[in-house]
Amino acid sequence: QVVFSIIFIVLGILTWDGIICILAMMGTVLQTIAFGNKNPAKIRIINLPTCFMWMVYNLHYSSVGGLLSDIFSFISIIIGTIRLDIPEYKNKFKKKV
Repeated sequence: QVVFSIIFIVLGILTWDGIICILAMMGTVLQTIAFGNKNPAKIRIINLPTCFMWMVYNLHYSSVGGLLSDIFSFISIIIGTIRLDIPEYKNKFKKKV
């Protein structure tokens, strides 16, 4: 994860096109960290802010395909969290009480 994150940051600096590029670099590094995780709930939580970062980035560059992809990803993460993570959290809390 660390090696890939460094590579993404270096490539982001080499292809710098303004402050908006920080969103792409941060989003990519966070996604790399998320996908290196084995807990699906943590993957969803970490990827949630990356969707916003990429939405802003794609909106800035008028990338309709990228924006639609991020919107679908965001909706999928919300649905997954509601269907899988919230009931699991409630069940763990009930068992402890």
